[in-house]
Amino acid sequence: MTRKGLLLAVAVIMFFSEPLWAWGKQGHEAIAGLAWELLSPKAKEHWQKVLGPDQSLVSVSTWADQIRHLRPNTSSWHWITLQINDNAADAQKADSPNVVTEIMRLSPRLKPGSDKYAREEALKWMVHLIGDLHQPLHTGEMQDRGGNDTWVRVGRRKTKLHQVWDDGLISRFKWNTAEWTRHLQDTLKLRLSKNPQWQKQIVRGNAYQWANETHALARLAYDLGQGRRIAARGRVITIEKEYYEAHQPVVFQQILKAGIRLAATLEAGVQRGGEPVYLATPKQVEKKILGDLQGAVSKRKEWVWSKASHVYHLSTCPDVKRISPHNLEQGIKPPAGRHAHKGCIP
Repeated sequence: MTRKGLLLAVAVIMFFSEPLWAWGKQGHEAIAGLAWELLSPKAKEHWQKVLGPDQSLVSVSTWADQIRHLRPNTSSWHWITLQINDNAADAQKADSPNVVTEIMRLSPRLKPGSDKYAREEALKWMVHLIGDLHQPLHTGEMQDRGGNDTWVRVGRRKTKLHQVWDDGLISRFKWNTAEWTRHLQDTLKLRLSKNPQWQKQIVRGNAYQWANETHALARLAYDLGQGRRIAARGRVITIEKEYYEAHQPVVFQQILKAGIRLAATLEAGVQRGGEPVYLATPKQVEKKILGDLQGAVSKRKEWVWSKASHVYHLSTCPDVKRISPHNLEQGIKPPAGRHAHKGCIP
């Protein structure tokens, strides 16, 4: 076999053997960037000492993916595949090790007093795995291995549904880490202006509950709209731009939640007596969060703005009616160079 043929064979084996990286470099850096901005000065100083002068939370966010080929035993740490019993999922009954068991196992190692090397590695894992946990198809189902055995067509290219969620959806935002951080912070400020308790509600719960919550979105990933669905292991379906427009708000919301929860976990890790994750989420709060996310999937146009203004609005904002039709523009992500209207909330 020629060298070119050998390289092609290796690439094919790698492509078919296991899931790709959740969110890719862009998503993991966005999560770490937001988390860093949400940390207190004390926590920033603390974790920077753990990382040392040549690393940052953003730069280590993809470390766990970069070392996978050197430590193949960690491959299953990046996802959790759920069995469905009586139409319900229970992350605690999934095969292990998985992303949830490793988050729970590594959390105590973040505590002061742990071995320095162990703390640094635990930090790198935590930054990455909390991000993975929020990618819906990394909490997928056994029937098609989280979309890895379900194929779709994007343009002329045939690909896995899992890959669409790993990098296809997020790549369409086309923001760098600084832009992601700014948009995420703006969205968080808007939510808190309407509900000051929203951030606290989001960080309640533990990794098992977060996995079950994310799994509800994994089921929505097969929704094509208008009553049509992608069948797991079924015939190849062509994904149109409407699919991307419908699901990008979910991607944005999951990146936001992952950043908030990562910051809360690291903030607690600074305290000797602090809990690595928060106590159980009340059922009514969990139901409301899921309702908000599922509602976002049905929206085809998320943001509206005027060509003549520096402000953008949620499409349901009453002020949208004041925009002249010939100046009206809209899209599924906030426009660059404009700031969010304080009277509405995503």
